[in-house]
Amino acid sequence: MVGIVLVSHSRELSIAVKALADQQIQGRAPIVAVGGSDNPHQPFGTDPVAIAEAIQAVFSEDGVLVLMDLGSAVISGQVALDLLEPEQAARVRLSVGPFVEGAMAAAVQASIGMGLEAVAREAEEASLAKQAVLEYDDSRNGSPDAWTAEGEQHERAQVASADVIVVNPAGLHFGPAARFIQTAAGFHAEVRVTNVTTGAGPAHANRFNQLLSLGIEKDHCIRIDATGRDAESAVNTLVKQVAHDVGESVEEAPVLIGTAIPPAIEGKGRAHLTGLPASPGIAIGTAVVISGAYDPLRDEPRDERASGATAAEWTAFQAAHNTALDQLDALTLEIRDTLGEERSIIFRAHMLLLQDRDFLADIHAAIEHEGWAADAAVRRTVLRWSERFRKMSGAVFQQRAADVEDVGRRLLQLLRQETLPAIELPANAIIVADDLLPSQTATLDRSRVVGFCTAGGGPAAHSAILARSMGIPAVVAVGPELTATARNGITLALDGNRGTVIIEPDADTTFVYAQAQSTAAEARSTAWAAAQRLTRTHDGVRVEVVANLGAAADASLALEAGAEGVGLLRTEFLFQERLTPPSEEEQFAIYQSVAQVMGDRPVIIRTLDIGGDKPAPYLALPQESNPFLGWRAIRISLAMPEFFKAQLRALMRAGVSGNVQVMFPMICTVDEILRAQALMAAAASELTAAGIPFNADLPVGIMVETPAAVEIADQLAPLVDFFSIGTNDLTQYTFAADRTNQRVAGLVDPLHPAMLRQIDLVLRAAHLHGRWVGLCGELAADVDAIPLLLGLGLDEFSMAPASIPAAKQTILRQSMPAARRLAQKALQLNDAESVRRLVRESMGK
Repeated sequence: MVGIVLVSHSRELSIAVKALADQQIQGRAPIVAVGGSDNPHQPFGTDPVAIAEAIQAVFSEDGVLVLMDLGSAVISGQVALDLLEPEQAARVRLSVGPFVEGAMAAAVQASIGMGLEAVAREAEEASLAKQAVLEYDDSRNGSPDAWTAEGEQHERAQVASADVIVVNPAGLHFGPAARFIQTAAGFHAEVRVTNVTTGAGPAHANRFNQLLSLGIEKDHCIRIDATGRDAESAVNTLVKQVAHDVGESVEEAPVLIGTAIPPAIEGKGRAHLTGLPASPGIAIGTAVVISGAYDPLRDEPRDERASGATAAEWTAFQAAHNTALDQLDALTLEIRDTLGEERSIIFRAHMLLLQDRDFLADIHAAIEHEGWAADAAVRRTVLRWSERFRKMSGAVFQQRAADVEDVGRRLLQLLRQETLPAIELPANAIIVADDLLPSQTATLDRSRVVGFCTAGGGPAAHSAILARSMGIPAVVAVGPELTATARNGITLALDGNRGTVIIEPDADTTFVYAQAQSTAAEARSTAWAAAQRLTRTHDGVRVEVVANLGAAADASLALEAGAEGVGLLRTEFLFQERLTPPSEEEQFAIYQSVAQVMGDRPVIIRTLDIGGDKPAPYLALPQESNPFLGWRAIRISLAMPEFFKAQLRALMRAGVSGNVQVMFPMICTVDEILRAQALMAAAASELTAAGIPFNADLPVGIMVETPAAVEIADQLAPLVDFFSIGTNDLTQYTFAADRTNQRVAGLVDPLHPAMLRQIDLVLRAAHLHGRWVGLCGELAADVDAIPLLLGLGLDEFSMAPASIPAAKQTILRQSMPAARRLAQKALQLNDAESVRRLVRESMGK
């Protein structure tokens, strides 16, 4: 391990900086402080002999880094090298990095085993974070000449590039592109993207339209280039994001309970039309035709030249633009609160499109140089942009034309001060349209609309995605026969499972569809009503079903779905996509809000699980060849005790307002638990000293997500109050297979007996010591896994809110003796497929 020598003209200063560095790394790297002189009349100075002795004291084959505070100390350092053996001197590096910041950066790098060159580089670049905070501001410093020539040279010197395969099923279009842009914006570097697979690009990463125009689809190879002061960090972060972004895609919204596919219905009527299934379910009701209504985008005769000064037209556009942003911001929050974070990103992407510099430049040019009125400039620009999307090769990208037009219609209605007349909706309304815009779909009255069908559109359109999330059956791409045949007030029968629309069904068809619709509604109503009750097996054994939450706003959704608490609140959402860490007060407010919403129900909050594949730019985490095996989660928290204690203080303060429990991620050793608990005790002492109310007795648990934790579960259990098994990570660590790597993803099956045996070991060890165990991986919601987990003795199932009603129904059908016998049989099988077959046969599937 690299040793560090801190040389200062002041002995007190070098000792203080050493203490600060030691506190940061908890003594995990050798550091020696040396400085001052023995002359009482001249206590400030540096002694080459003392420096040479200090180097020898921390010397190893990995080398020694010497940091010095003032220029004359460099001379003493050079003399000290002459006092060493040549072999030793060759392994010593004198650093010109900033003394305090350099010491902190070097200590962290040395503590994680980085080599001498890497430690020296981090020390020398340690002032960049401070420089970024003091970045040039023309309101204070006049002209860009305020930058020093040295700074400009450094800016130009930072260039980085890397290729990565896109793994997200949606490619890099609206939602994923929005996330990409937001991450790139967190760096002081100009980022460009090239689609290596198709040759398209490069495009600026801060230009929404340019990024979308690359047509980046799943499995395309893209090149990310960056130029600027933190170019390397930007590229590393973005590559990791793209390579590991396989989370829930907006295009793969969950099908809600009550939409199971019934047997095919062979209906008859005046017309039998076929389209594409877009959202599952059966509907029969009254047609409400909105096709042929006034469309500001198609209103060509309204195009006019600017009647007055172009400046007035641009001012009018800006006013409409700002109002549209406010409307979209409100809609984004509404969708986030009702349908969840993933769905809300559709309208966040609309906001990015509305703020795109190329989009605004095109409208400005149409007003300023071509002389069009503001509304004409918007209409022409929007139609041109939407046509570009329709000509792209991928179906997903072609569907984004509707999003561009949605934004355009919003602007035109504001510019023309038009308010569309409200549509009278009868009970059991089925909307008929040429196409539905995302904003139209999101604002459908779900108490009256039972389905919709469109002549155009596609299953990948955002209107279809929203329909699936809302549980509204839908058929799209039916063709022009739909709008030519359907009339207001007639009866329509719609099968969203198979893409069928029947115009004016006969009596028998009407009866069958009505019965199927009623059965589905009943099933959904029963499931959600039953979900509000406490969970018990068929023979009365109590287990808990709780929610995994990725944002505070999801707490209300979890309660609606029947969650009996929060089994996992991920705190990463507070720390990512920003340039500075959240303050203790900001964290406290969020944690308290969730605790208050949940009342006396348990709220298990996981401390920061960041690093590796989940970066945070302000932490300056090291580049790692395998982030899943690297510096992440509890390892980072323990290495940054002040940073960690701020979160612990916020959690204990929130514990006054509810049943807050703390969970440490990725625990592998007993030492990690003891150190984390020691810091928690220290944080409690600080709150006591400050006179701030807090709860010192929060239950503390750990995530069991490594084979190491499984093997020593019997040693870990006495130290904590509970375990929570994280099967997503535990599975990939067990099989040594990255779950995001398609070539080995087939190995990563949590129902394999190798996994079930580990779960069994953890449960036995915990129960032996009177500790309860939860499971918060995707396995908890798998209906094939639930009987086995019950049989093994799992106490708590934690899952996405939308999965709770179905999981509770599955648990209700189980009896514990049968589940135990099933689990014991599964432990003896050879592979995951055999396990699934066993479960399905036992359940009569």
